[in-house]
Amino acid sequence: MQTITAAVGTPLQAVTTLTYNFAGDITAMQLPNGTTMGFTYDNARRLTKITDSLGNSSNFTLNNAGNVTKEERKDSANTLKFQYTQTFDEMARILKHIGAGAQEWDFAYDKNSNLTSFTDANNNQTTYAFDALQRLVGSTDAISGVTNASINQLDQTTKIEDPRTNDTDYTYNAFGDVTQLVSPDTGTATFVVNKAGDVTQMTDSRAVVTNYTYDALNRLLTVAYPSDSTLNVTLTYDDNPTPGNCGPSKGELCRVVDPSGTTDYKYNALGQLIEVKEVRGALTFTTAYEYDLAGLLKKITYPSGRQATYTRNTNGQVTGVSAPVNGSAVNIASSITYLPFGPVTSLTYGNSKTLSATFDQDYRMTARSVGGVFSESYTYDANGNILTKGSHTYDYDAMNRIVEEIFGMTTTAWAYDDIGNRLSETVNSTPTAYTYPVGSSKLSSVGGTSYTYDAMGNVTQKGTQSYVYNAAAQMGEAKLSGVTVGTYTYNAYNQRTKKVTSSATVHYVYGPGGVLIGEYNGSGVLIREYIHANGEPLAQIDKPGASESILYLHTDHLLTARYATNAGGSTVWSWDSGAFGKETPTGSATVNLRFPGQYFDSETGLHYNWHRYYDPATGRYITSDPIGLAGGLGTFGYAAQNPLSAYDPDGKAIWWVGAGITAILWGITIYNNWDGIQNALNSDTPFCDLANLLGPQMLLDLAIGYGSAWVVEAAAVRAITGLVAQAGARLAPKITRAIKEYIEDESGSFDWNRGRPKRVNLPKLKGIDMEEVLSGHTKGGSRITPKNTKDLFPEGMTPKQIERAIKESYSRAKQITPRHKGPRLKVKGFSDDGMEIEMRINIETGIIETAYPTGNRIF
Repeated sequence: MQTITAAVGTPLQAVTTLTYNFAGDITAMQLPNGTTMGFTYDNARRLTKITDSLGNSSNFTLNNAGNVTKEERKDSANTLKFQYTQTFDEMARILKHIGAGAQEWDFAYDKNSNLTSFTDANNNQTTYAFDALQRLVGSTDAISGVTNASINQLDQTTKIEDPRTNDTDYTYNAFGDVTQLVSPDTGTATFVVNKAGDVTQMTDSRAVVTNYTYDALNRLLTVAYPSDSTLNVTLTYDDNPTPGNCGPSKGELCRVVDPSGTTDYKYNALGQLIEVKEVRGALTFTTAYEYDLAGLLKKITYPSGRQATYTRNTNGQVTGVSAPVNGSAVNIASSITYLPFGPVTSLTYGNSKTLSATFDQDYRMTARSVGGVFSESYTYDANGNILTKGSHTYDYDAMNRIVEEIFGMTTTAWAYDDIGNRLSETVNSTPTAYTYPVGSSKLSSVGGTSYTYDAMGNVTQKGTQSYVYNAAAQMGEAKLSGVTVGTYTYNAYNQRTKKVTSSATVHYVYGPGGVLIGEYNGSGVLIREYIHANGEPLAQIDKPGASESILYLHTDHLLTARYATNAGGSTVWSWDSGAFGKETPTGSATVNLRFPGQYFDSETGLHYNWHRYYDPATGRYITSDPIGLAGGLGTFGYAAQNPLSAYDPDGKAIWWVGAGITAILWGITIYNNWDGIQNALNSDTPFCDLANLLGPQMLLDLAIGYGSAWVVEAAAVRAITGLVAQAGARLAPKITRAIKEYIEDESGSFDWNRGRPKRVNLPKLKGIDMEEVLSGHTKGGSRITPKNTKDLFPEGMTPKQIERAIKESYSRAKQITPRHKGPRLKVKGFSDDGMEIEMRINIETGIIETAYPTGNRIF
């Protein structure tokens, strides 16, 4: 048994207990809050079962090669709730994934193990082409759309040609940094990059210049706009002199000064965020957080002083939320129950209304109801696309895009081009055409409404509406027939913090994960606050006058608010919209929430969606995706044209409901273009942002343990290429080690920003001193003395194999010692086969000067 103690000698002291068997495998883990996990192994020391604190279990059947051929999730009564099976070939490559309903997805490979085709459960096939160097150079989708990639001799993607033969081009400097991006939708952007690989200047297609500065640790310090200094951003960290009091934790972001004002952050000894203080002119908005010993949220104190308190079961899952209304405690939600390692199945609202949800053994929702409010059932096709939802009926094309919806007496049909741009919408046989210029996805007109754009691809005119963008490419003003109807202010995270219209000034405050938690008027007085749990809005508390009133929000399978009931249980608001959300709600109450992450603006009819604005009338955004092709070839589209199975909570990355095969196909598409996407993004985009594309449940499977994301990365990337369906099982043997290592290692291999990990910047690898490595570290006349389990590479490895393993390890490297003086940095990573390797890299030259295995294996 081993105990690991964090924050020793403080009130936050937290003890994690690990129990081992005689072989050294972790058989039990108890977190500081009492949550336990049990792990069972077969005689070959392979994980076969995970058991949680409530007795739920996830059970794995393995073949002789260790591949998971079946997973079953069972409750404490041993009742089967979830299952799938898989088959593999003699090279351990997945051939078939078979769902609980016998739906089947097939994978095929060439002799080099490249994935050459994927056939979904509806028998739609996508094929992939590779060149002689095993690089992906083309794909043909299920409707025969061909995407091609041009790759130079340095393995850099120089061009991506979409199925309409429109090109996105990339230019590089001698160090492999992107210096120019030419897009058919956003124009030409150029980049200046420093020796560390950081972008120090960007000039967009509007000729707007943005300058960036960094500290010695490559942390962003300033963002400056020479054309408009009011948009400048300054960031200060608590290991530097700062006017804010950040608390005992070091290296955290302490203060941000941006157009919204000044925001100070405070942390406890464990590095947990405990206070956010936002000063906006004469107003101050303070939000505070409390956690249990395992780091799970226990209480939020809102800017109004209201405290929302969360209760949890022994698994750490939220079972109840309470908050005061008019000074009296109210159970917002209680008796929340869950499927084993799965979604919420029931809860009771504070007005005694009860939610009930049922699921099949693929964890697809089959029915959802709130007594006396609504009741709807769901049916699916083999791919997991929703065919019926209540009284709505849907049909799809081979790309899993919605092509028809029937609701009541109305039939709506949509047609798309090869990359998902809407070509027409036909309502009861009356068509409306969507037109585009040659070589672009920028919408020119819809019916009689014309669109104009700036050079960056932002809509500036839509009929009588016009939009004005600032130097940061944010919508700063909206006009109707030339008259200003709204002005908008944003913070450093692109979150809209203030809206001014002719009728009101509203300040917005955001909480964990960027969710909206409060609205306040121009004097800082409460308008409404929102209570959330499990990513779901449970209630909004309004204060229209002297007293407060509560509305309970009832959501659908996407966690989109569809109905609201008052304290007495009466329905006072409903939004039973079509697939793309353009219909108007009914009822006497005001609820501005729309699809997850969206907020309705009455002055424009648009939905504010964090990084972009969504237009429900056309089912697309009014600006191109800020992450470019990482979000798909159609950079203006919403949720891959399947908003019944997917949503976009921040305007950048699609989340799929559950782990449906649509997510697998999407993941494969993104992964196969990942090198080009990384180049296009010109940044260390974290893998977990990509994982978002796979949906909340799969993201949870991929990132269990938070800090274990760097360990999860290797298996996850492999999973995306065809093993996504078994990712949770494949990762299970790594989870316990990852959690243990995260607790023991305070090196800070990831910086956390709104719950997302960002890899610490390391220099681009320019070379490896293989003479030093192969000589046993004696090139300079003396050998490095191994410490602990550090040793030489195995004798059976060839120089090429060693060099490849080092490169693979560096691609996942994290800093393991702080850099003090001098150019050398010690880092650690692991190869594709799980060998952990320490490396010393010269950050000035980009050369790994020595490397050696630690003796540990990640998997």
